[in-house]
Amino acid sequence: MQRLREVEVRQLQLLEERANQILSLEDKHSHAWAALEHYREQHVQQRNEELTRHDLQVQQLQQELRRALDRLTTKQEELAQIYRDLERLSALQQARNLQLRSQSQALQQSRAECEQLAAAVQLAQDRQQILQTDTSALRERAHRYLLDRRQDRRDLRDMARQLTQLHGLLARLKTT
Repeated sequence: MQRLREVEVRQLQLLEERANQILSLEDKHSHAWAALEHYREQHVQQRNEELTRHDLQVQQLQQELRRALDRLTTKQEELAQIYRDLERLSALQQARNLQLRSQSQALQQSRAECEQLAAAVQLAQDRQQILQTDTSALRERAHRYLLDRRQDRRDLRDMARQLTQLHGLLARLKTT
């Protein structure tokens, strides 16, 4: 019996050890469970914070995106205006180039006409010089002719006087 008692005591000790192990395991389980719950709560809280941060970041990014799109729209409008201005200036430049070409052609025609007029003026001046030379020669000839005619008139007057005197002498001779 003693042995039975020893076995019983031994089993009671084992039972007690087992009960202590079970209590220890339950305690560990409960601590693990509490730690798990705490971890889950921390995880959920962290996740909620991350989601909140993420939502804030998304909102900030959306605002930045809207501002960037607004800036892009503004830049596109400015670019469109620049293209319109460029087209307008290009058309104006083409019109001015055409006008310049036309003026250049008109200038070339005017130069050609001026050259023709200059040649005509030179020809007229050459002819005028020839005419002046001819006129001077004719004046000289006319002057000599006039002097000669004056001399001829004087000579004729002298001859007429001499004739009159001869007629007077002849008439006197006939009367005498």
